[in-house]
Amino acid sequence: LFKKMTRVGRLQQLEGAVIDLEIASGKVEEAARLAMRMLIEDEFIFETSFAFAADSLLRVMRESSEDSPWPKAAVTGTRYEFQRMRKLGKRTTLGTTLDIGRCFIFCIELADPSTDGAARSLINQECLSFYDEQCNDGDIVGIIGMSNSVDSTFIVKLGSKQTEVVEQRAGIMKAIRERARSTSYPALPTAVNMVIETARSNAQDAILVYVTDGAVWDPHSFSVMKKKINEANERRTSNIDIITVGVGMDSNGEFAGHCNELCLAARSRQSKFYCSMVDELEQTFDDAGVLIASRSSAANSRILLGTTMEKF
Repeated sequence: LFKKMTRVGRLQQLEGAVIDLEIASGKVEEAARLAMRMLIEDEFIFETSFAFAADSLLRVMRESSEDSPWPKAAVTGTRYEFQRMRKLGKRTTLGTTLDIGRCFIFCIELADPSTDGAARSLINQECLSFYDEQCNDGDIVGIIGMSNSVDSTFIVKLGSKQTEVVEQRAGIMKAIRERARSTSYPALPTAVNMVIETARSNAQDAILVYVTDGAVWDPHSFSVMKKKINEANERRTSNIDIITVGVGMDSNGEFAGHCNELCLAARSRQSKFYCSMVDELEQTFDDAGVLIASRSSAANSRILLGTTMEKF
C-alpha cells in the first residue's frame, strides 16, 4: 500500500474519500474539520484531495447561519486563496474545479419578426426553467436585454437569487417579451463587459447565458469581445463560461461562426454554442444544464481519484 507513495500521500487519499462520504451524509462540519488537517499540516496536496477539502470548507461557509463565526473578510479571503491554488492546478493535466460560487448573466436578443407568438412563449418557458433549475439560492444573477429604443439596453442589476427571485424572473420575461427593432443596439457587448468585470472583481465563476435569434449583431463588436475575453483569461482566477443558444438560425452562417468563436475564446469545456430550432429548445437547455453541472469538483474528483489510484 505504501511502496510507491508515502504515508502522508495515502492518508490524503483516504481523507479525501472520507470527506466526500461525510458531505454525502450531510455532515458538512465534520467534513470541514477533517479537511483542515491536510490544508494546515501538509506541504503538498494531491489535486483530488484538495478539491474535496476545499469544497467542504466553502460549503460549510455558505451553509452557516447569519450568526456564523465566519467574518465576511475571512470568507472572501478563503475563496481568493482557493482560487489561486486552483489556477495552479489548471496548469497540470488533471485540472481542478471548485464550487466557489457562481454568477449567471442572462443576455437575451430577440429581434427577428419570425421569433414571435408561440416561439417567444416557448423561449420564455425554457429560460425560466433553466433559471429555476440551474441557479441556486446563493448564486448571483443579472439580466441584459434589448430595448425598443435604438441606443439602449434593458438591465436587471446583479443580485442574489435568494432575495430577488421575483424581480429576476420578471426581468427574464420582460427581456423576452421586448419587441426590439432590427436597428436596436445589441445587448451582448454590455453582457460581456458585465461578465468580465464580475470575474475580475468577485470571488465567483461567471456564466453567460446568451439567447439570440441572430437578427441584431455587429462583426466588429464580436472581434472586440473575443479580444476582451482572451485578455481576461490571462489574468483571472475564476472561470468564464459562455452558453449560447441560437434560435432558428443557420448553423453554417456567418453569425453562427462568430458565436462559436466567442465560446472558444472562453477556453472552457463548459462553454458551447447550440444552434436550435424552436421545437428543440427543451432538449437544448437540458443539455446546457448538464454541461454546466459537469463543472462540479466532487464529480470530477471522483473520476480523477478512480484513474489516479491505478498508478499507486
